[in-house]
Amino acid sequence: MAKNESVCIRSGAYAAFFLFLIEFVVNISGVFINRINPHIADQSHAVLWAVMNKMPTIVGVVFLTGMLAAGISSSTTFLSLIGSFFTVDILGRKDKADGLAWARAAIVAASVIVFILAYTNPPSLFWIMYLGATLVACCWLPISYASVWSKRVNKYGAILSMSLGFAGCFGVKLFTTLKGGGFLSIWTAPSSVWDSRFWG
Repeated sequence: MAKNESVCIRSGAYAAFFLFLIEFVVNISGVFINRINPHIADQSHAVLWAVMNKMPTIVGVVFLTGMLAAGISSSTTFLSLIGSFFTVDILGRKDKADGLAWARAAIVAASVIVFILAYTNPPSLFWIMYLGATLVACCWLPISYASVWSKRVNKYGAILSMSLGFAGCFGVKLFTTLKGGGFLSIWTAPSSVWDSRFWG
């Protein structure tokens, strides 16, 4: 945990820089992969195709190992959050021994649902995660600011934060979908940054 606000600001600056760097590298990699093989049927497998076919074996093994490690780490973290949220916030069981079985049941249920979605329609998994990450960010944004600048934040504020974040994200997505994009879609879709309309 951060000791003070200065540590939070410094770590946030570093995180923003490296996030931009990673996104830049990922997008540039997509351009190069498209130039090498423009006939890849599934776009979500483009990086995997490049790793398995165009990189040295040792580099590909390290790359795939890192991807699996990152995926497993993120999955276990979110599954533990699901179990904790279900037992503490929904069922109200704060005793660890009493809520452990319910937490495990919630984790297994979430794992089964995700497995079915990934098995039946793999290309949609990326967009499901994309939408999920956007919803999480929108729901956490108001309460994250309030927790720093306000001393009166309580559980009702957290519920309101999640509700407003979800409504804002859903409303913008619904508007851009029904209206066919337009000016607003340039600012709401990260992929549109590379569109020529963004730069005039």
